[in-house]
Amino acid sequence: MVSFKTLLLLVLCAENILTKKSPVVIVPGTGGSQLEGKLVNKPTKSWYCYSSTSSYFTLWLQISSLSNALSLNCWIDNFKLVWDMKSMTASNSEGVLTRTQGWGDTSTIETLDTNGLVKYTRPMIDYFVSIGYVKGKDLRGAPYDFRYSPEYIPDNFHDKLKNLIEETYTMNGDSKVSLLSHSYGCPVTLYFLSLQTKAWKDLYLKQWIALSGIFGGTIQEVLVYVSGYLEGIPSFIVDKKLIRYEQRLSTSNLFMLPSLELWSADQEILETRDKKYKLSDMDALLTDIGFPEGAKMRHHIVNTSSLMQTSPGVPIHCIYGNIPNSTVKKLIYDDDFPDNPEGMVNGDGDGTVNKESLELCNRFKSKQSESVDVMVVDGVNHNGVFADPSVMQKLSQLL
Repeated sequence: MVSFKTLLLLVLCAENILTKKSPVVIVPGTGGSQLEGKLVNKPTKSWYCYSSTSSYFTLWLQISSLSNALSLNCWIDNFKLVWDMKSMTASNSEGVLTRTQGWGDTSTIETLDTNGLVKYTRPMIDYFVSIGYVKGKDLRGAPYDFRYSPEYIPDNFHDKLKNLIEETYTMNGDSKVSLLSHSYGCPVTLYFLSLQTKAWKDLYLKQWIALSGIFGGTIQEVLVYVSGYLEGIPSFIVDKKLIRYEQRLSTSNLFMLPSLELWSADQEILETRDKKYKLSDMDALLTDIGFPEGAKMRHHIVNTSSLMQTSPGVPIHCIYGNIPNSTVKKLIYDDDFPDNPEGMVNGDGDGTVNKESLELCNRFKSKQSESVDVMVVDGVNHNGVFADPSVMQKLSQLL
């Protein structure tokens, strides 16, 4: 006969199993990690910019850095990457050191700025905490330098991410980890998974949850390269041409240009008075806007087409929003090419990524035996997934 004490232990063990949550490691998207910089005898063209600092300072994002032309010039000079066209590599400017902070925590991926004014993952983080997650224990972040294409992210990011997952697994009683990524963090995660063995993924990972995944690039990145994109910041505050210069040099932006994996080579992406550019004309377009280096460099980084041929090898849950006619699919210019588009033709998407790119997650179904499911949330934009109640409910069920 089973004793009362034994029954009680069995009930408690069963309850623990039923309520046990999968620990979560979050890989943010572009701009989603706070970066710090330090200047060491940095050559500077402007007398008002520092050449050395005694300690690290906030590089991304301190809103005051964008508030006037003088501070903006200094910020761009510190933040931009420099390309070596012989070795076809990108790096910090001479005399600039950079680092991410908050590894394994969520503090530096919750808001884009250090003052907490520009919310990013915070609504989702707050929800996780409300259902019992503990920051730094079973809720962890993997901030990284988002300026680089997936294979060149510095500071041994992919090795560190692997170690973080293993550490999180051990810290939580050998519980399989759920990888959760957003936007550009999705191809970064896909590249990471391509580096791991099947045995490792089977042991340490429960699933991959991809939010607003930019799997096939986006037409919006064409706007970034041609005219620059201020992401809602008024042009009287920030000089778009200066921002464009910095944006063009981030190889992550180059990576996110629309991919032939998704669009037809004959897809028109831009039209001027004199010429229509198809996707197959991307190199010519980059050259015509005065950026021939981009045409060369984009062939020397990993691209979405090659990544989408890989099998993640874990159960996948893709979640994204869709708003009709919200997302640019073609740019139209008149006299002011390339600085200011005359108009845009929009299509479906989440306001940032085209629907066709978001839907590419479905292709994993033919590349792996592990399950792949997709949830589309009508009326929710690119970052809105972090606060949408139906998305939070879905995440709770998955975890």
